[in-house]
Amino acid sequence: ISQSSQEANYILDPETSSSKLLGICWNSQSDSFSIFLPNIILKDTYTKREVLSTIASIYDPVGLINPIVVTAKQIMQKLWLAKLDWNDTLDSNLLSEWINFLQSIPSLSQIKVSRPILESYPILKIEIHGFCDASIKAYGACLYLRVIYKNKTVSCNLISSKSRIAPIKVITLPKLELMGAVLLANLAAKIVPIL
Repeated sequence: ISQSSQEANYILDPETSSSKLLGICWNSQSDSFSIFLPNIILKDTYTKREVLSTIASIYDPVGLINPIVVTAKQIMQKLWLAKLDWNDTLDSNLLSEWINFLQSIPSLSQIKVSRPILESYPILKIEIHGFCDASIKAYGACLYLRVIYKNKTVSCNLISSKSRIAPIKVITLPKLELMGAVLLANLAAKIVPIL
């Protein structure tokens, strides 16, 4: 085998240079993450079992697409409130909401997040910023790494995020905001020592 043909075997095609692990795709050429999404085939009817199966196939351990995941969980919560059996088909309102959600999934493949959260410049200061918020439907928390470099540039990158849907039992908004604060405290207690 000639040297040129051996070298050709090591050239990675941009379409196939991704590694997949635990729901995250890593593109080695751009050194970026994206979310591995299931293939969606739109149908006229769906059962509760199919909805749960699709939701379970969206795995986002870092929390890059939490707003989308929480929307899917809210739809699942509505199915529980409707007291559907596993093989019951969705009614027209739930079906249209689910199909709208499925139609939005392919656009998520365009989201690319840079893997390195630090630049290669000398660092002046590192800060970790946490945010939490709540609504009547859900609450969430996220951590960002803000870095000030000696060349006076600043970078700010998402480290991780978590979200939860609000319980079926009605809870006041201040209590949900406290639950968001607890979620943030737990996320920080887990992530900060690692960093």
